[in-house]
Amino acid sequence: MTLDINSMTKWQEALKEVGPRLTATDKHNQFIQYIKDQITSLGFQIVRFPFTINRCVQATRHLQNDVTGAPIPDLGPVPYSGITSQNGVVGKLRFYHSKKDPKMKGKIAVIKVTNFSLPTFLLMHKIAQYPDNARLAFSMRHPLVAATLAVDKNQSGQRQRCSGSYPAVA
Repeated sequence: MTLDINSMTKWQEALKEVGPRLTATDKHNQFIQYIKDQITSLGFQIVRFPFTINRCVQATRHLQNDVTGAPIPDLGPVPYSGITSQNGVVGKLRFYHSKKDPKMKGKIAVIKVTNFSLPTFLLMHKIAQYPDNARLAFSMRHPLVAATLAVDKNQSGQRQRCSGSYPAVA
């Protein structure tokens, strides 16, 4: 195997085909299998050290207004934010403003996430050949970055005073 522009392009296409590979998802496992196949095709043996993590990927979610019965759109759970039983979580929603808010205890935290622009070079590196006249955009938006920052803020609150909160992203 040689490392040249063609092999890099092939890897880039393989990653693109698999798509996002969040930990413990089917796509993550698919990518692990791809890597395993690549290594064994080179004649190497694979030694695996499996482990379990506390992570579940929910297939559905349902939030609704108890007064009107209308669904609440654009809300979603935050991965790694806590363990939920098979019965789900029922509770009052409360906008999260501060980790020192004693009224957060036992509530489902609603965190407003602003999908802000970041310089492209922070999210994407130029690893392929582009035509001389091609340019990457100066900035781009990526909702996972904003949501990750919001989760970090919320988990900090959980450790201090807001234990029992179940965050959702708005």
